[in-house]
Amino acid sequence: MSRILGICGSLKEEIERYGHIQGTTKEIIGHPLDIRLTDLDLHSELEDIKSYYGEAYERRATEERFHYAKILYSLLHKVEEISYFFHQGLDSRKFIIFSDDCISSVQYLLRQGTSYLIVHMRSSDVIGLLPMDLWNLANILKQVDMIHKSGATNRRLLVTLGSAHYYLTGGRV
Repeated sequence: MSRILGICGSLKEEIERYGHIQGTTKEIIGHPLDIRLTDLDLHSELEDIKSYYGEAYERRATEERFHYAKILYSLLHKVEEISYFFHQGLDSRKFIIFSDDCISSVQYLLRQGTSYLIVHMRSSDVIGLLPMDLWNLANILKQVDMIHKSGATNRRLLVTLGSAHYYLTGGRV
C-alpha cells in the first residue's frame, strides 16, 4: 500500500476514535503530519492514488490541477523574486506564499541538506482529497528542488491540518 494512502487511512482511524462531530463531518483539530519524502517513489504513489480514486481520479485531478499549478508557480516566483531583489539564496526564510483556499500557506526551507515544504491547510477531507493534496505537495517540493538545484539530499513535507475531517453524510464524492 502507498505510504500516502496509509497516512490518510491512519488519520481517518484517528478521527473515528477521537474526533468530534461538526455539522456533516467528524473532525480533529490542528493535526500535524511529518512525511519524509527521501525514499518515496512518487510514480508508484501516484499509481496507487489513481487506483484509490478509480474512475473519479481524472475528474478530481482536473478540478484541482490549476490549484496545484498556482501553488507551484507562486512558490517558484517567490524564490525568483527574493533571489533577484534581495540577493538571498535558497536558505532564506522568505519563501512563503498564502492563499484563501484549503491550502492556506506553503513555505519552502532548505536546511543542512534537507528541503522542507511547510504547509498549513485550513481544512482537509482526509478521504476525498488529502491523498491527492499530499502527493501534489510532495511533487511540488521535488520540482522546486530540481528547478533551483537545491542540492538537498533529504525532503520533508510538514503539514498542519486545521480541520482534518471526513463526511458522515453528503460531502464530496
